[in-house]
Amino acid sequence: MFLSDPEVDTQFKLLQKTMKTMGNNPFIGVRVGMDYKWYSYNEVGEMAENISHALIQKNLCPLTDGEEAGQQHRFLGIMAKNGIEWICSYISGWY
Repeated sequence: MFLSDPEVDTQFKLLQKTMKTMGNNPFIGVRVGMDYKWYSYNEVGEMAENISHALIQKNLCPLTDGEEAGQQHRFLGIMAKNGIEWICSYISGWY
């Protein structure tokens, strides 16, 4: 869909563009019994952004010095079963 768009060169930019164009469409389905509960692109993006802000506000991903002078990075390790919580935590690292 956006593969020919030169401005979409990261997964984060792809998610942002998809949220703008199809934000209310189903994105992630979670099995509940025999049915699925679907979360839209916008819902997943909002949950991920909220997790990102919480991680930074609680200083759970502190800035660390990079290899080159002046560089700083944040690192996040996620250990969880596959699920909506895992994917939102993963996406939160993009924010």
